[in-house]
Amino acid sequence: MLTLHHGAVDGMSLGIFFAELTAAYEARTHGKTPSFPPLAVSYADYNAWLAGWMRDSGTADQQLAFWKEQLKARRNGWTCPPTTPEPPAAPAGQACLRWNCPRPWAWP
Repeated sequence: MLTLHHGAVDGMSLGIFFAELTAAYEARTHGKTPSFPPLAVSYADYNAWLAGWMRDSGTADQQLAFWKEQLKARRNGWTCPPTTPEPPAAPAGQACLRWNCPRPWAWP
């Protein structure tokens, strides 16, 4: 089972993720080290650009105010259960992708 959070992998990068995962798997099953081209922009570069844009555009302040307001009412009495059973089907607006991991990567 592979679980990915939407904050770590979005729709645009999912195809790239699985292509690179497959390439890495293929290389490893043939006793080789996977090789990938260097990234044109690092995540640190992107993050620095995004932080600057959010600061300069006022978006950071807007987002902070929005989330403070949203969470203010939940400060006292917001409880999360320790476990939540998996729903039988994906809720409206969500999707579920099932992918079987090839045997050499799977645990017994």
